[in-house]
Amino acid sequence: MGLDRSLKNTFGKVSELYDSSRPSYPTVLINDVLALSKIKKGDEILDVGCGSGKATVLFGGRGYDITGLDISENLLRIAEKKTYDFPEVKYVVGSFEENSFPDKSFDLIISAQAWHWVDPDKSYNVADRLLKKGGSLALFWNFEIYEISEFLQELEQLFIGNCLKYIPQQDTKSIEDRIERSGLFEIYQKVDYIWNEKFTSERYLNLVKSLSWVNSLTADKIDDLLNEVELLLQSRKEPINIPYESSLLMVKRKED
Repeated sequence: MGLDRSLKNTFGKVSELYDSSRPSYPTVLINDVLALSKIKKGDEILDVGCGSGKATVLFGGRGYDITGLDISENLLRIAEKKTYDFPEVKYVVGSFEENSFPDKSFDLIISAQAWHWVDPDKSYNVADRLLKKGGSLALFWNFEIYEISEFLQELEQLFIGNCLKYIPQQDTKSIEDRIERSGLFEIYQKVDYIWNEKFTSERYLNLVKSLSWVNSLTADKIDDLLNEVELLLQSRKEPINIPYESSLLMVKRKED
């Protein structure tokens, strides 16, 4: 089964859990995006699928004009609070595929943990329309590293056994293939970052509660799954160490 993109609508229903439980992104990744894109002070950034502003706030206050775009008003209200002191940051409710931004509006388009939710048959044409000449796409994700964590492997078995819409842990390969097939863009830099995040049992349970494939279940099945996850967490000492790999794709137009 492929990714059900309608599940992107679940995040706004659990906006507070999503924001409080999900990890941020390595500072070095953000610095690399700025250096590799060669963006200048006053340039325009579009944050696609900005959600609760996990990445937006890391770019805020650095001298760029930033527009956060997301389909969820609930998530954007949280993002607005985070960037209240950054007057150069604003937010728009809507989808990337159907946006009304003028052509050639942005010097950099970023998307953190969200580009796979955008329609791949439209995304690159829309990006081509919105980017100024010489502009870049910066696409990045956090991936839990299942193969080195017994806890994550046991957790995955619970997902496989209970969640029909669960998609096994993936990498950026399918996105890279789409970029190549678009005929419009090419990857000019790919960087991976290995790091760890420490969770309390409560916070990690909240992260599970925020997952799209969990929220696709009926209420009783969610309760049954969460009971099993809670038992798994109780068998582990706190803090629970979760290994992550962040993957960054820097993308530009082929003619640029």
